[in-house]
Amino acid sequence: MKESNNIYQARSHIVIIMIFILIYSCVMIPSNDLPSTNPNQKLETQNIQVLELPPKWTETSTMDQFKEVTKISRESDTLSKTPTIMTNSPTLTKIVDCNPNEVLSQLKEVISIEEFVITFNILDMPSGYSSLVIWFVDSEINPKAQGLEIELNGEIAMQHAAMISTQLNNSNKCVASLFDVINPIVVDSKYNGWFSGEIMPNRLPNTNQVSNEQLATIIDAYKIVFLRDKPTTVFTSEKTGTCSWPEVHNKLHLHFSSTRENVGFYFVLDDVGTNVWAQWDGSADPLQVSVNLQNIIMELECLYPTPDQVIIIVVNGDGILELLGVVPGLNASR
Repeated sequence: MKESNNIYQARSHIVIIMIFILIYSCVMIPSNDLPSTNPNQKLETQNIQVLELPPKWTETSTMDQFKEVTKISRESDTLSKTPTIMTNSPTLTKIVDCNPNEVLSQLKEVISIEEFVITFNILDMPSGYSSLVIWFVDSEINPKAQGLEIELNGEIAMQHAAMISTQLNNSNKCVASLFDVINPIVVDSKYNGWFSGEIMPNRLPNTNQVSNEQLATIIDAYKIVFLRDKPTTVFTSEKTGTCSWPEVHNKLHLHFSSTRENVGFYFVLDDVGTNVWAQWDGSADPLQVSVNLQNIIMELECLYPTPDQVIIIVVNGDGILELLGVVPGLNASR
């Protein structure tokens, strides 16, 4: 226990910034809309490291190569392998006043993917900026892809992200009125990131039977944040005494009430490193954040592959972003 405490104390020199914008590898925001940072709202006991802001959001060029693959890989006008994620009718009764937590609860009920996380966050800015984030494991992607199959994996990830975004948008009329963008994040069965992008709901078709032409239009409309173009990092089999992500994920949720809808944890291995994302709704009080963070770090002790960093996102009960932070160097302490 003493050794574990020492490890935690070493890791507790974390980065916590009071900032009203979500940044990093899986979300892209226009930098010219960023609000100012409040230097007075921070954990007084921690070392502070300012996170670099992302470059200005620019339009993504047309992904012609993916459009071509889509055109020649399907014989019919309608895709034959549309992933089924809805267990109920594709149209739900509109919720009065479109409460985002109630909408999130209903969306969770109709998603039938085995591994997924869905959360939302809202930037407290004059113009506002709200994102519906859907992270999911795509079992059709080959984690060991090489050569041309890497491009094929990217095409599959983008297609399935487009379909799932469309199905979520069509499942509840409140989605389009509540959220400025839908942000799908696609990983393979080994949690390697393949695609992350954002799309405005009004750019999506109002039918779940997406044609090739509609699919190409959706892909073209993405603001692409990440698209893998190289082989994944090969990790050895789980070592003795380590835990898989599903095990850790279940334990993390035990520290938060099941009645809290806007809580989610997801795992992404990408060009930045091995990343755990942790979002919860609640108080941004420094003491409370420290307690929650300690619980999260404790459960991550056994995770393999070992996280390089943990990105934490704290939102209030309305989903408004209050704290963003990163805990670096988890890998270095082992």
